[in-house]
Amino acid sequence: MISKHLKPSNIIKIYNIHSVKVHKSFFTTLSEDFSNLRRKIQEDELDLTKLNSSQIRDLSEQVSVGFRGQQIERSLVEKFSNIVCDYMQRDPPECKKFTLDDYYSLLNYNYFTRSDKYISILTASICNLLEENYKDAEEVPEVELQKAIHLVSRLNKLGVYNSQLFTFVSRYVNKLNDRLLSDFASLSQKYGLRTKHILDVCYKESLKRIENIDLDLSLNLLRSFSFFSYEYREIYFKSVDKILENVNSLSNEDALLMLNVAKTLNNYPDMMNMRDQILARIEENILVMPNTHLIKCVGELYRGSRSRIAKTFVSSVLDKVEEDDLKNLTINSLVNLLHTINHFKTKLTYLTDILRILGSRMNEVVSNRNLGLWADIFTIILDCGWLSLPFMKAAIKNIIMEPQVLCRVSTYQLVKVLQTFYKLRIYHEESYKALIDAIENGFDTLLPKLNMVSETILAAADGNIERNELFTKSFDFITKRVKELDLMNSGEELLTEMSNNYIWPRNIITSAWSFTVMDFHKREEFKTLMELLLHPRFHNEDVDLNLILMCLEVAETCLVDGVHIDLAQDVSETYGDKMRFKEINREEPEELENLKDNRLSFTESQNIHFHKGRTRATRHIQTILDNLNKKDVLLRVAPHYNSPYIVDVCFSKENKKGIILFSGRELLRNHIDGKWTNNDTGSTKLKLKILKRQNWNVVALSCSQWSHLSSGLERREYIKSLMDQLNISY
Repeated sequence: MISKHLKPSNIIKIYNIHSVKVHKSFFTTLSEDFSNLRRKIQEDELDLTKLNSSQIRDLSEQVSVGFRGQQIERSLVEKFSNIVCDYMQRDPPECKKFTLDDYYSLLNYNYFTRSDKYISILTASICNLLEENYKDAEEVPEVELQKAIHLVSRLNKLGVYNSQLFTFVSRYVNKLNDRLLSDFASLSQKYGLRTKHILDVCYKESLKRIENIDLDLSLNLLRSFSFFSYEYREIYFKSVDKILENVNSLSNEDALLMLNVAKTLNNYPDMMNMRDQILARIEENILVMPNTHLIKCVGELYRGSRSRIAKTFVSSVLDKVEEDDLKNLTINSLVNLLHTINHFKTKLTYLTDILRILGSRMNEVVSNRNLGLWADIFTIILDCGWLSLPFMKAAIKNIIMEPQVLCRVSTYQLVKVLQTFYKLRIYHEESYKALIDAIENGFDTLLPKLNMVSETILAAADGNIERNELFTKSFDFITKRVKELDLMNSGEELLTEMSNNYIWPRNIITSAWSFTVMDFHKREEFKTLMELLLHPRFHNEDVDLNLILMCLEVAETCLVDGVHIDLAQDVSETYGDKMRFKEINREEPEELENLKDNRLSFTESQNIHFHKGRTRATRHIQTILDNLNKKDVLLRVAPHYNSPYIVDVCFSKENKKGIILFSGRELLRNHIDGKWTNNDTGSTKLKLKILKRQNWNVVALSCSQWSHLSSGLERREYIKSLMDQLNISY
């Protein structure tokens, strides 16, 4: 009945004013008007120069309503928009009569068309008129600023950025009320660095007001500045008390925001205290909290203090989550969870499930927006030493063997990946070669840091991968670097001088060992490293037993090859004493079994495992030989006083004959099932060479190989075959 008493134009106004949601049939009474309008647009009969600004606004309004009522198709709307654009660009005298309200109305009526050209021209016209109207004004009516901010918001939804509009509002940011300031700051952060200078202006004004702004607006401001939270940290410091007073009022998103900020500002005690208070509040309601939210909170805790509250929270959440929760997480959330578990060194068994899931979703890992995310995962694995074969196999296939993926990260990160293979003792020849090739291509970027070069050649030497060019460049760099720093004359400051130049005792020892494996110890410059090993401050430093054995292997190789004999003899005696001191003060295996896992490092735990396996295999062999009536058996015989090696089973009535067991760093796992099947390593190469030069006739047996002999009969027959190789009767 409405259409019988009102003109079509009035019906349109009612529709717009009240935003009435009506059926399409509502527009049928307007069909005559719309048909006439459609015809004029189609046949180019619209002449805007004959209309005033108010009439153009009404016409735009009618087109808008017609489009929403499906009476005017999109192509005609776009054509109409072009007509208006052309009219405005020709700038006739009538166009000068458009007010800001006219432009805003035109934009509102045609916002839904998503016409970039039309919206850009109208926005530019609005900006120009704002500049013209308020060129020298010290103040702008709040309503105009409100309209401008609303326009910025609408443009943001279309993905349109107008710097002129941002700049205009930013000049009067001190005139904005708290809500408008909050809205404008929120919009300013959406464009990242492009509007960083605008965000700076908002920050300075917000910093003055933050203590007097209500909680909701404060949180919105804090969210706006969170991407640059370290630079804008003062506003968070000023907000700590307000957050703590209202900690029970924080939404899940607000709590997550503040945990993220605390992670960034982890060096500040107040922020860590705030973090723990938020965690305590969440834990009180942990049973009703969504698991996804809890996991996200845990993912924000991998930096900062390992407080009791935080560690308890991590444990409680991980006890609550199920594998399905993990499967539904994003890749970034899974990696953050990895970081936190490694940071707190708690619930490490969850790493197995997380890494398996990441391995099954390796395509997502590789295609992540963070192109180096996969390298971060390797860094975590390197730190905690957690082996996941499914992940490693997937990584080998989708990352290591794909040059276009490897090239996304820095040479430093590639060294970390290679270190991970070394630490986990996983050997895949093609992967080692691919990584070493990539590292060698970026070798010059490593040169400032000797430790990175050292770790690279250690992995290569350990895998017995001969790369003469790589080792030559590394040898020249390391020996020259040690000479340039004049470390031998550093006196008591030796270790400080070394660490200031990214050199640690481990790097010197492993470098000397790596060069020895590849026969570089015969060069004259090698003396530089030998001399450093004998520096009082150096050899008095407490190092791992494996590193001491490496020093002894270096000395032993030099002695059997007749090079640097005096230095080698001194190294042998010095580190022989250190070896015996370590062994005397080492806890017995029975005591070590009673230690909790968190008191043992990855290397210590692995060494204990190897030691027990080797001891067990030696006893088994002794029992078999005893049954074969071989009574002239000695166990664990050192070839000489300072030898780094042990002949596990020695036949005392024979001339230097025995059985040696390969274990520990002498073995590498295969990448298929993780078994210790590869004994062609740098360590075994050096060991066999030295024993042979010392006239020992030995046969080698891998502890892994021995463990896979399933029956006593198989083991007995295997020992017989070894004795046949040694020409020993039984």
